[in-house]
Amino acid sequence: MPFAQKIEDAIDRFYTAITVGVNHHKVGILSTIVVHLLLVIVFLVLKIETRKEYYGSTIEMEFEEPKEEEIVQQKLEPTLPPDALKPEYEAEAIRNFAVDASKTDLNAGLSDEKNIDADELYREANQVYERMQQNRQLYEQAQKDIEANIPNTPEKSVPKSKEGQYKGPTVVSYYLLGRKALYLPVPSYKCELGGQVVVNIEVKPDGRVADASIDRANSVTDECINQAAIQAAMASIFTAISGTARQRGSITYLFVPQ
Repeated sequence: MPFAQKIEDAIDRFYTAITVGVNHHKVGILSTIVVHLLLVIVFLVLKIETRKEYYGSTIEMEFEEPKEEEIVQQKLEPTLPPDALKPEYEAEAIRNFAVDASKTDLNAGLSDEKNIDADELYREANQVYERMQQNRQLYEQAQKDIEANIPNTPEKSVPKSKEGQYKGPTVVSYYLLGRKALYLPVPSYKCELGGQVVVNIEVKPDGRVADASIDRANSVTDECINQAAIQAAMASIFTAISGTARQRGSITYLFVPQ
């Protein structure tokens, strides 16, 4: 048999064997192919899902930190006791605060990394106390001046002999039994005429004027200066008394012609 014929027969037998094997295991081979195809499809689907990109908006918030100067200023401001808010206790509260400031343990407690001088804080507190004392002295002196310069007299008419004792465009006197004037404003007016105006007043226990009216029998008939007198009388303040009843009195204004 020629060599070429042998090769051809060998190829035919090999092909026949493969064909028989494939036909014999056709179901298994096809099943394997189908399974692998399903796995490939599942893998591709999962890969596509994982490649999704999510976009979202972001909000940036910046919190402003307190400036170093503000922090230092807050530490420098001395804190006074609650009693200092009450006028009748303010002097005693500041005095106690200034005395306690000399304690060494409190001094040590105020030392920090900013090197704040505690002695400087206490020195400022003492200065505040001294200014309050000066203001109190000025207030007391003003009360004495008021008592000396503004007469409390039942006479509604200002005597001619006393007109020259007072300075300013208006001479003022008042009558309120047992009480002193704390504040008697000088009327502000731009009237051509002058003369005497007597204002009858009703004063509440706290010292403020509740009502004011012109005493026509003892006043000039000029509405301009009458209105100025009413406004000044309503703004007047007298010493307070106990009780609830209003007290009647009068204020006399002697206007100098403009």
